[in-house]
Amino acid sequence: MSLKGIDISHYNGWPFNAVTEKAYKESDFAIVKATQWMSAYKWESYYRPAMDRARKDGKLLAAYHYATGLTAKKEAEYFYSVIKPDLDKGDIIPAIDWESDDNSAWRSTTWVKAFCNAFYALAGIYPMLYTGSTGCADCANVAALVPLWFAGYPDYSSSWDVPAFPSRYNIGDWKSWTIWQYTNSGGKVDRNTSKLTKEQWKAMCAKKDRTAAKTAVEKTGITAEDVLAVMRAWIGKSRAEGTHKDIIDLYNSYTPRARGYKVTYTDDYCATTVSAAFIACGTVDPIGGTECGVERFIEDVFKPAGIWNEDGSVTPAVGDIVCYNWDDGVQPNTGWADHIGIVESVNTAKKQFTVIEGNMNGVVGKRTVNIGWGYIRGFAKPRYSSASTGSTTASTTSSTGSTTSTTATNAAAPSKTPKWTGVVYNCSLLNVRTWAGTENQTIKSWPKLAKGNEVDVCDTVKAKDGSKWYYIRIARKYYGFVKASYIKKK
Repeated sequence: MSLKGIDISHYNGWPFNAVTEKAYKESDFAIVKATQWMSAYKWESYYRPAMDRARKDGKLLAAYHYATGLTAKKEAEYFYSVIKPDLDKGDIIPAIDWESDDNSAWRSTTWVKAFCNAFYALAGIYPMLYTGSTGCADCANVAALVPLWFAGYPDYSSSWDVPAFPSRYNIGDWKSWTIWQYTNSGGKVDRNTSKLTKEQWKAMCAKKDRTAAKTAVEKTGITAEDVLAVMRAWIGKSRAEGTHKDIIDLYNSYTPRARGYKVTYTDDYCATTVSAAFIACGTVDPIGGTECGVERFIEDVFKPAGIWNEDGSVTPAVGDIVCYNWDDGVQPNTGWADHIGIVESVNTAKKQFTVIEGNMNGVVGKRTVNIGWGYIRGFAKPRYSSASTGSTTASTTSSTGSTTSTTATNAAAPSKTPKWTGVVYNCSLLNVRTWAGTENQTIKSWPKLAKGNEVDVCDTVKAKDGSKWYYIRIARKYYGFVKASYIKKK
């Protein structure tokens, strides 16, 4: 059974007004507003007594900061200073409220990440993110690190009857919401539902060295695309610039650590990156465990798990893990493995595949490899859920790094340079597909557009039936194909 709860601020009164009091008594959890900008929000008259009462009443607890977009680091520091007594008790989940009202940085793609990193540096845990569909698109760079508290209201009824999650809501790079604020009841009381169990909620409140917050969400399995979405979000992270530290921190947060070793910021981190990607998705079961050394990954994890293939000449599938030995360039290669990555796409026509790797000259990046290349030591085949494609078909890779299957193996890749701005019209919802033609699947990252949504039109292609389609860019990040008759120039 899912948990139910309310989030509360000065609008709910202190003592609570009658509507809030009734909902509060029926709730499993309470999320209390603590700060906004650089001031404690009703600190003496509201936050402290509300939090203390909820704790005394045995509620599961969370506290949030309402972002105003001024200085991310300073707002994070102030929020931490106010809720530190509660964090020290180890029984609250911190959160950041990211919305458009009174927020000068709204639509920024960097502010929330800066806030989360600054808060993590102080508290040792990342805050949960409260936002809606637009915020999910703009804050995709923290999706691998923080759980999502999603705001979306199918109706404004005041009820604990949770509706179905509407398909028009898009959570972007998050594969699931952790909490959903599904109604604000016209401003009277905000009602929420959570996928967490009580035990998982408490685990998310733990102090330093806990497993990353996102891993507390119960998972029934992960796909190759889940893991690749994390890896793509990390492309460009650099040891020289220190931006790789969140990967190291995520790996170290998972206990027990392999061989008891805590990775340092100066260590090689290719194997650490692979481990961290699965940690971020909520389970390391598909690969059998974690490791920070490549050869040890093979011998102590992949082989015991029964997922290792010593033959480096085979054609891999999307999501497979490739290991290299740079000391031997001839197959069969049985030497000491010293580098590792995850296969992002496979092009059988060109007899090549693309890999995302950590620590490529200190940076997370991509490498295109010939099938059967002599330096390949072998492959591990993670046990992904049945939803994982594991495709080895000819493919073209978009600039976001997502693999897009083509209906014609010799089709030329469309241009990714925006040419003009378009607006969705003539329909309420428009499918965004992996290639031109209604026979193709919708993309996972942004499957539908609503009437009035703006997109960047990059190229024009024809489907099998001769119809005209546009290759578009959504939210400056996601790419897909839509029928041209539903897009007009802005």
